[in-house]
Amino acid sequence: MKAIINCTEKKEVVNANDIFFTSDSHLSHRLMTAVGQNLRGFDTTLDMDTKLIEDWNKTVPQTGIVYHLGDMFLSGGPRAHEILSELNGAIHLLKGNHYTVDLQLAKSSNQILSMSDYLGIYVREDAHQSKGSMQMICMSHYPIYSWDRCHYGSWMLHGHCHGNLAPTNRKRLDEGVDTMPFRPYTYWEIKDIMNSRIISPVDHHV
Repeated sequence: MKAIINCTEKKEVVNANDIFFTSDSHLSHRLMTAVGQNLRGFDTTLDMDTKLIEDWNKTVPQTGIVYHLGDMFLSGGPRAHEILSELNGAIHLLKGNHYTVDLQLAKSSNQILSMSDYLGIYVREDAHQSKGSMQMICMSHYPIYSWDRCHYGSWMLHGHCHGNLAPTNRKRLDEGVDTMPFRPYTYWEIKDIMNSRIISPVDHHV
């Protein structure tokens, strides 16, 4: 049975080449193309949806696993199911602040593997890597200031901010579609970014 709106302490081990990350697609959201509010430069929501679908599928193979960190759909009904069926890969979906349609889809689509408030994984970069040397990633729709094992080099991936959060040199990243744009990140692209950032404890954990 798929997990719906849960926080699990169990962290799955996944292969680096299989996984992709994105957030805040806001598919079919009229505000993104409204007069005076055109946040992405598209004339219509159909144009925006088409671009997001095309760039998703150029990045994610059919066998890929996408961690979508919330606010995927803003319009439901047949159109949402149609878009979902056009996207490559399976999806672990996190609960954002606009989650009504996402939750409906999570309950009805086998393409969405889970829906959670928070998720953690270990990433295996090669077949012989021990779990202790794997990269730990913590994920939430909202940015977390002090996250699990951040003082040991784990990463915090989040959305919500649409690239507008103040820059940081810590291992925290807004990986929403407005920061790429408009496609998911690969694991290796995020690793390149994180390699230039520092481990910076912010509390008693050292």
